[in-house]
Amino acid sequence: MNNVHIILERYQVLEEQIQRFIVCHSSLKYVDGSVEVVDGGAYEWSELAPAEREIQIKLISDYSGIIEEMCLGMPESSSELQRFIQSCGEVLSYIRQDSMCWDSSLQKSFENIQRELKLQKQLITIIQPMPIM
Repeated sequence: MNNVHIILERYQVLEEQIQRFIVCHSSLKYVDGSVEVVDGGAYEWSELAPAEREIQIKLISDYSGIIEEMCLGMPESSSELQRFIQSCGEVLSYIRQDSMCWDSSLQKSFENIQRELKLQKQLITIIQPMPIM
């Protein structure tokens, strides 16, 4: 089994964990009056309970570990690396729940995450990372 296959399997497991975290353990609150500023309105993440916070911390750690490994395998000046890093930042923002959310539902948030993870997996298969120890 090659390293790309192993990474893609890890992505699949993480995607399932992120889905459970976002859809089952998170919630959004509508920001009053935001529809006057932004079409569809804006939402903020509700505060997590301690158990959900632990899930969040573990997801951030696991996902950050994969990001670090992948960045080691990509040429520093590549446009793919820049796209990869930007996409990872989007996903991390959803997991950290540290910014406003423009999605009106948790399912839409997860679909955006899923789209970014798909892009990342495509970039991984293009670049063929160095062996991971």
